[in-house]
Amino acid sequence: DYTMDADTYYLTGCVALAMDSYDEASSNFTDAYNADTSYEMAIEIYEAYIEKDMEADGTRYLETALKTEAKTADDYCDRGKAYYYMQDYENARNELTKASEKGSVEALSLLGMVCLAQNDTAAARSMYQDYLNAEESRKAEGYNGLALCDIADGDYQSALVNIASGLEAADTDEMQELLFNEIVAYE
Repeated sequence: DYTMDADTYYLTGCVALAMDSYDEASSNFTDAYNADTSYEMAIEIYEAYIEKDMEADGTRYLETALKTEAKTADDYCDRGKAYYYMQDYENARNELTKASEKGSVEALSLLGMVCLAQNDTAAARSMYQDYLNAEESRKAEGYNGLALCDIADGDYQSALVNIASGLEAADTDEMQELLFNEIVAYE
């Protein structure tokens, strides 16, 4: 009498994908998305496929999710993230701007990533600074973004200062990324 929900289907799909059972993974991911048609579920499925270098399989979930209308700041933020993954930076920027106007702090960090992908380090730096100034921001993520801007601009000393500031506030995952960028700055 056990019933599967979206999360169970998703996890089953991840296991099937890890075991190279692609048809089973696809079936489970489809069931997961049918049970939970949120942007978040589409992004999670996309990220699972990305880990296996199967971007095209994951992109179809993002495209399907983008057919729904955004209602909240989180929806706009998730839509922006989906467009960012699809490398559609103009639409990503538009959606994330709407999300930040509606009060999404996460959108500021993502806007920094979009600007950086478009080689607009001045705008990216501004977004990361706004993100750092927001009360509920994750400081390590903001400092890492500033360090990436510094590295792109060739200002490695400033990058090292931002990385050091970020390391003070970092959790394990953030620390790994900051330390990697520290190596890049030293090289």
